[in-house]
Amino acid sequence: MKIVKKISVIAIIFALLASNNLYSQTKPYKITLADSMEVMAIGTLITAIYDLISGPAGERNWTKLRFLCLPNASFVSIKRKPDGSSEYFQGTIDDYVKKIDPILSASDYYENEIERNVQVSDNIANVFSTFESSLFAAGGVINQRGTNSFQLIYKDDRWWIANILWKNEPNEIFSPPKK
Repeated sequence: MKIVKKISVIAIIFALLASNNLYSQTKPYKITLADSMEVMAIGTLITAIYDLISGPAGERNWTKLRFLCLPNASFVSIKRKPDGSSEYFQGTIDDYVKKIDPILSASDYYENEIERNVQVSDNIANVFSTFESSLFAAGGVINQRGTNSFQLIYKDDRWWIANILWKNEPNEIFSPPKK
């Protein structure tokens, strides 16, 4: 009986590791055993998202993002621009990657969680995560704060991101004063 359970666990891990070939990219990334462990708890899943998008300019592991999210996960952003108008984005994982990849490939970007509030009911969870971010672009550093809202579902013995909704606080609050 114990051998059958061990073989089942190994088969599941192998299937998760092999699933990274479902999406083509310019640079092949592999899903590691550590990646597989990150989906077992809400805290490690949220931390994995911040770690994935943060870093020096360059490619990000979009295969890992797909591994963390349900295939039909939605990404929604609401921003207030400096002129007071609003900018709205809603899309799939591929839409999000298409929008953000050129920015992250060209600029250092770091997003740090500063507060988290988690509500769980059975196999669903809602996570409000306050963040601060810095984008080191050609025109200077853009510092912002905002809130990420993650909707999660627990199925197939792991947590999945179903949706991410984020809103940046107005730029003028956290940007250095203009001289």
